[in-house]
Amino acid sequence: MNATFLKIIALCSMLIDHIGTVFFPQVLIFSILGRLAFPIFCFFIAQGFAHTSHLKRYGLRLLVFAFLSEIPFDVALKGSWFYWKSQNVFFTLFLGLCALWFLEYTREKFPFLGLIGVAAISSLAQILHTDYGWYGVILIVFFYICRDNKLMLWIVFLLLNTGFHVWAHSAAQVYAAFALIPLSFYNGKRGAHPVPYFFYGFYPAHLLFLFGLKQLL
Repeated sequence: MNATFLKIIALCSMLIDHIGTVFFPQVLIFSILGRLAFPIFCFFIAQGFAHTSHLKRYGLRLLVFAFLSEIPFDVALKGSWFYWKSQNVFFTLFLGLCALWFLEYTREKFPFLGLIGVAAISSLAQILHTDYGWYGVILIVFFYICRDNKLMLWIVFLLLNTGFHVWAHSAAQVYAAFALIPLSFYNGKRGAHPVPYFFYGFYPAHLLFLFGLKQLL
C-alpha cells in the first residue's frame, strides 16, 4: 500500500469515528472503527519529518490547519464555539513534529537534552489538552526512532497503545492496535496525490459538514 491509500484509510476511519461522536455517541462500534486513524497520521508525521526537505514549511502548514480546524472541532465534537478543555489533533501532530526537530537538533552534542525536550513537549500537549495529549507526541517520536526496525516499531506501539488505553480508560482505544495491519503493507511509495492540501482540508471540512448536517436534522 502506498502513502495515499493509507491516508485515505485513515480519513475514512476518522470520518466514521466522528459520525459516531456527533450522531451516535452511545454506539461503540463507530469509535472502535475510528481508532485506526490516529496511529496512521502519527506514522506519516514521522515519515514526513524523515523525508521532507522543507521542514519549516511542513510545520507551518500543520500549525495553520490547527488554527483553521479549532472552531470546526469545537462546534462539531464539543458542542461549543470555544471549548478550551480540548484542542484538535493538528496541534498534537505539530507538537510531535517539534519534538522530532528538537530531538534531531540536540542528538549529536546534547542527546540527554533532547530527551528532556521531548518530555517537555509531551507535557505541553497534555497541559494544552490537545487530542491524544502526551501519547500522540511520544507515539510520533517512537515511530521516527524505530522507522528502520519494523519489529521494534510494532512492539513499542503495542506497549504505548496499551498504556494509553489504561491511562485514558477508553474502551475503544485498545483497538487502535489494528492499525498495524494496514501499516504493515506500507511499501514506502507516495502514490498519486489528490488536489493540494486535500488531506489537510478534509479535517475541518468534514467537521463543518457534520455540524451543519446535525443542525438540519
